[in-house]
Order: sequence, then C-alpha cells, then structure tokens
Amino acid sequence: MEEIIKTLPQHTCNWLKGKITMYKYQDFWTIKHLLEGGILAQQSFKAEPSDVFLCSAPKTGTTWLKSLAFAIVTREKFDESTTPLLTKFVHECVPFLEKSQVEEHENNRKNLSLPLIATHIPYASLPESVISSNCKIVYIYRNIKDVIVSHYHFLREGLKLPMEDAPFEEAFEEFCQGVSGYGPYWDHVLGYWKASLERPDKILLLKYEDLKSEPKSNVKRLADFIGCPFSVDEEKAGVVDNIIRFCGFENMSNLEVNKTGKRNGSVSENRIYYRKAKDGDWKNYFTNEMKEKIDKLTDEKFNGTGLQRQTAFGRKEFLFGSNIACEGLPKTNSFRRFSSAPKTKTKTSEVYPLSKTVAEHFYSTKGTHQTSILSKYKGLQRQTAFGRKEFLFGSKIACEE
Repeated sequence: MEEIIKTLPQHTCNWLKGKITMYKYQDFWTIKHLLEGGILAQQSFKAEPSDVFLCSAPKTGTTWLKSLAFAIVTREKFDESTTPLLTKFVHECVPFLEKSQVEEHENNRKNLSLPLIATHIPYASLPESVISSNCKIVYIYRNIKDVIVSHYHFLREGLKLPMEDAPFEEAFEEFCQGVSGYGPYWDHVLGYWKASLERPDKILLLKYEDLKSEPKSNVKRLADFIGCPFSVDEEKAGVVDNIIRFCGFENMSNLEVNKTGKRNGSVSENRIYYRKAKDGDWKNYFTNEMKEKIDKLTDEKFNGTGLQRQTAFGRKEFLFGSNIACEGLPKTNSFRRFSSAPKTKTKTSEVYPLSKTVAEHFYSTKGTHQTSILSKYKGLQRQTAFGRKEFLFGSKIACEE
C-alpha cells in the first residue's frame, strides 16, 4: 500500500501551517491514514444486504444523521435513559468504514437489527460489495457555503490553530480548487445523486436544510427507508418528536461525552463535532467576491446535469446551466408539466398555477422583475439550499431567481 501512496499527487495545506498533507486517489483528496483505510476497505470489506450505509462528504450533517439513524434503529432496545449515545461518542456507535477494523462492523451486525456503517468515500470508490450486495444507502448533503465554513473550523480546531494563524481566504481557495476532505465537493454530491436516480429504491438523498426545516417528515422518511417505520401508536406517543429532540444540537452538544470526551485513538475532543449547526453562517465569513465565485463554480459544475434541487417547501427544481425549472408547472409555451427533469425551459416573470396544495407560483428572472411581484406581499422568507429565496403566503409561494 505504501508503494501505491508514494505515486499519488500530494498537496500540503499551507493555511494549516503545513500540518496536513492530502493525497489524490481515484479523483478525490484525503489524508494518509484515511486513504489507507479506504484502500483496505476496497480490498477486503464484504457488505451484507442488511447493511445500511450512512454516506456524506465531511461537514454536511454526518454526526446528526448518525445520531438519528442510531436512535431510530435501537429505539426498541434503548430509551433516553439507557441509550449508548449518553456515554459513547456517536462515531463509535456508528463506525466509519475507512477508520474501523472489520471486527467493529461484525460486532455491529450482531448487536443491531439493522447494521449501520458510515463513510465519506465517494460513490465511485465504494467497495464493490456495497453496490453488489444491494444494501441501502442514505446520503446527506448541504449548502456548499456552510460546508466550507464548517470544514475550515473543524480542521483548524482539530490542529488547535487560532483563526489569525489559519487564513480563511486560503482555506476557501483550496476548497474551490477541489482540495478538501474527499473533495471536490461537487463531484461527491453528483456521484451519489446520479446513483440515486439509477437506484431510487436503494439510495435516499437527504438535504441538511430540509432536515432542519421539516425534521419530523424527514425523520419519518429516513425511518421508512431503512426499514424501521414508526407505528401510529409511536407517533401518538411522541416517539418521533423525542428522537428529534434528543438527537438535536442543543441536547447532544451538552452531553458530557460530547463536551469533554475523546474518541479512542483520537487527539481531538468530541466537542469539535458540535460547533453551531446553523444555516447561513457563511454570511459571517464570505465577501461578495467569494459568494460570486462559489456560486459561479457551482453552476458550472452542475451545468447540464439536470441536478435535482429540493426547496425548503418541498418542491423540486432542476438546474440546467443558468436556468431552473420548477416541478408542478402546467403546460405552457415556456414550460410543460413533468415528473422528471424537462429537456428545455425558459425563465419567466409570469404567474403560473401549481397543484391544488400550492395555488400559485411566481417565477421571475434575475434583476428587478421579482421586486415588483414580491413587494406586493408580506410573507415568510425561506432560503433554499442553493441560495435562492422563497416567500410563503398562505397557499402561495414566490420564488426568487
């Protein structure tokens, strides 16, 4: 394995004072010991059909997803007073494929009705058995701007570097170049997204922002997908709400194991995994130039893919270059109704009726058009994962573009 690693491209992270070197393997970047674990998993890990993989790029909600999935799967065995999450770090309860020994996964298979395994490995580089075994995969992703900020603080705090010694601007530029944990981030998202289109019954995509804005419906989706649905009696008894509350940031970050504990073999305290868990923190770090650059890069990376984007209110969008099509529009000269991404579309500032549950949809071009429409209303503003704004007025939704 050492001979393989010696031949790989390397990048030393200067903004971290040269304390981290990343290696590029199969088109993604990672640090040496995780690369070694990933290669070993590719060579020897054997997935079982009953396994449930919790997949993500770093700093996209992995810790939260693990906590929720573990609480869902073990709810008949443990309650809030006996769950291992009280005394054991969640990354030990749900081990990473690339950080763990085979024995850990075997123990999980014995102890959990549905074995949970986590990984940051991109879809194309997963062990072949993960795909061929037909096991289920849950993938969580997040607004790239917040990912960048979280990634910056996680690495900086892990190395105990003060902010003045770790320039955010340099970290931002490296991320834009694709040099981040298991990056480029866009490729990571696209890999799992495309796979979910091919295998929708086996791969579930969750968006961090949706999980925050609509936790109950998304936790139920998660439970249904992995095969542990909540019964009517459980819902009436508040089991779903209790899991959401227990696994929430406020509770988990205040557990002693997460405030002062350390994972076995780790030099970092568990607390660095619980920083803020807030949407939009990027606004405190990004300049206008940074925002424009990352938005442009994101549009370029997703150009022509038909990438599905789900808004905060549950509607689906499809991105084609600088144009966006919205699910539920009726047939018109500009749009046609679709259940999957349309081949062509144009932007419009006209008003179109939607489904019965959403009476009208305002879709406008960039510039001043949306101002004249939106200024007539006073509504709840919500921001989508990719930065567009929506305004909710009872049964009406207005979308900014």
